[in-house]
Amino acid sequence: MKKVKIILVITDFITKLPKIMDPRLIPNLLAASLLFAGAAQARTIVWGTDVDSLLIDSSGALLDSSYTFELGSFGSFIPTSTNMDEWLTNWKVFDRATAPGVNGYNPDAGYVASSAVLEADQTTDNLSLPQDVTFEQGEQAYIFAYQGLDLNSVIEWALVTNDSSDGDSADDWIFPISDTRSPDTLDWKINGASAAVFGGENGTQGPGDYTGTQTGFVLQTATAVPEPGSALFILLSGLLMNFRRKRS
Repeated sequence: MKKVKIILVITDFITKLPKIMDPRLIPNLLAASLLFAGAAQARTIVWGTDVDSLLIDSSGALLDSSYTFELGSFGSFIPTSTNMDEWLTNWKVFDRATAPGVNGYNPDAGYVASSAVLEADQTTDNLSLPQDVTFEQGEQAYIFAYQGLDLNSVIEWALVTNDSSDGDSADDWIFPISDTRSPDTLDWKINGASAAVFGGENGTQGPGDYTGTQTGFVLQTATAVPEPGSALFILLSGLLMNFRRKRS
């Protein structure tokens, strides 16, 4: 729809040109305008992993089909292992991959492969996601892998990125401005990640709890246990229910 509007505006302008230019040039100008309209909308971001990447959980077991992978941004919010209770409030999803493989995640092949287009208005072209969420130029991008989102229960999370911590700003996962000045496809793979906010990337375990590992892993999720307050509440609730059962 956005491309159609651009094309209609340009076409309307061109059809009025015969009075001021050679009509024989109009077809070429129209063709060029169509190419421009397409380029103005197309800033594709390809993301995921290489084929046969070792993706494991906190125990060292292979990730199964219950995991979800998302590419997105927190905007101006900076995620750390100590503010995980605020992540979901600030997390903006640009694209999502799930099993089976046709949806972007093939657990048997150790492969995550998806892509989305950063539109001219800085939104995603993935229509299954909110279309009023923008990913502004300069926002740090992350890949978020998870099994469960309720921090009041034991879940497996990993959040990785490529930022300036590796000393090479040229390959940072930074959302660009979507225009014809930078039309090249961006390729953000976990295999090229340089930092783990939570979990592990490329053989290095970051914050989180682990009970096992495997040599050469590309991504490892870590266990996030309930916060002390939440865990205490769950424990007290269980004890209260048990006490009531005994009395009855």
